[in-house]
Amino acid sequence: MIEAILAAHAATEAHAFENRGQSVGASEVGQCLRKIYYSKHGAPSSDGIAWGPAARGTLIEDHLLVPAFRAQFGDRFLFAGDEQQTFRREELSATPDGLLVDLQPDEIAALGLPANTTTIVTEFKTVDPRTRLEQAKPEHAFQVQAQLGLLRECTNHRPTHALIIYCNASDLSVREFVVEFDPSVYAAAKQRARKIMSASEAAELAPEGYIAGGRECETCPYATPCGLARTTVPDNDDTALDPVTIAAVAALGKEIIRLDAIADAAATEVREQKEAMRNRLRDLGVRRVKGDGISIHWSQVKGRMTVDVEAMRTAGIDVTKFEKQGAPSDRLTVKTTSA
Repeated sequence: MIEAILAAHAATEAHAFENRGQSVGASEVGQCLRKIYYSKHGAPSSDGIAWGPAARGTLIEDHLLVPAFRAQFGDRFLFAGDEQQTFRREELSATPDGLLVDLQPDEIAALGLPANTTTIVTEFKTVDPRTRLEQAKPEHAFQVQAQLGLLRECTNHRPTHALIIYCNASDLSVREFVVEFDPSVYAAAKQRARKIMSASEAAELAPEGYIAGGRECETCPYATPCGLARTTVPDNDDTALDPVTIAAVAALGKEIIRLDAIADAAATEVREQKEAMRNRLRDLGVRRVKGDGISIHWSQVKGRMTVDVEAMRTAGIDVTKFEKQGAPSDRLTVKTTSA
């Protein structure tokens, strides 16, 4: 009951922006193309997507970060809090968390900016305390590139840098990273937005989250329709294809085999180097080494707890009552032949 009450209240407190379905936002454009296509075209989504991170971000931004910046910078802090604005060009839009103008020499020096810098975009993020950040997350760097480009196109301001501020959700400590504007990245963001909004079906867009390893898929509300679309196999086995088509498909297969061989060789080399590392640490009698930009920690990991299904059957337990069908998948086999 309490969680439902909190979720309902959080929904009323969330930042709402008009017409978000008619363009691709800066925070979206660096995410999986197919995921954002689904969100813009009314695809059914899964229930139970966690609302906590967004609510956490809203609370810290509205009640700590924005008030602190307002107190420090006054009227020099634009487009923040209740004054946030959405900027749009073609299919791409952005709603920056703020724009700090008329930078002072001490501020420029503290941020390590070029001496002639006059403005900087601010983007607030909250992170789990277990998150390790050595640099800005790629999707966030991509987001501020879109913000920088849109502010330059839509306003009289010409920011050349953005400041991404990560606030630890536990102790409220911060990490900050400066990102310099790159016109080519901004152009790529506009192109991605155009692809998403102009596609007629999801299959026209790559399932980038899956291709990158599937981590983004774990929290994607469209994982089910995407998985079905990705693993649906044609029923036709007809081999009456023209020689040009066969050659094109064969070339793709040969490239897959070539890349698989490179990946296997690289994986073997990585295992060899890791074994050399273990031997070196064992010789040194240490399990941690930190320095020269590298942190190494060797530790034991407990075995995973499993259920002995055969023992359950021997004990007379009908295990079929506890079985469930997994999500369908596919298998793609590519191999060389004699002809």
